[in-house]
Amino acid sequence: MSQALIRAAFETPLAAWAAVQSPALPVAWENVTFAPGTRHVRANLLPAATVSLDLLGRHRRYQGIFQVSLVMPQGDGMGPTEALVSSLEAEFPQHALFTSGGIRIYIVRPMSAAAALTSADDVMTPCSFRYSSDIVVS
Repeated sequence: MSQALIRAAFETPLAAWAAVQSPALPVAWENVTFAPGTRHVRANLLPAATVSLDLLGRHRRYQGIFQVSLVMPQGDGMGPTEALVSSLEAEFPQHALFTSGGIRIYIVRPMSAAAALTSADDVMTPCSFRYSSDIVVS
């Protein structure tokens, strides 16, 4: 249940961010395919193991990585992608608080881009941040 709430907490602002880009960026949510060579954003929630830090077992720490991959057609250079990375960093700043369904989720490591991965049709630049959410269950 909490992973679904965490996903919603990040996907909602990502959809709003993608919609205001010029031109707007379609978002490929998990388990949705896009044609190769099309400009879009791909979102993935990569949860880590849930831990409990109390003796009663009521505490839960949900943590993991939210990855946003910028997929651009071959031949456009890296300038447009780098501008989008900067915009994503501003949209998801370190220590930002997101809420969903009554839980609070914090970005605990800043958004950062990894090396671009090229294919015959497009260039994908994965960007990600780490999140953490602590709750106590009854």
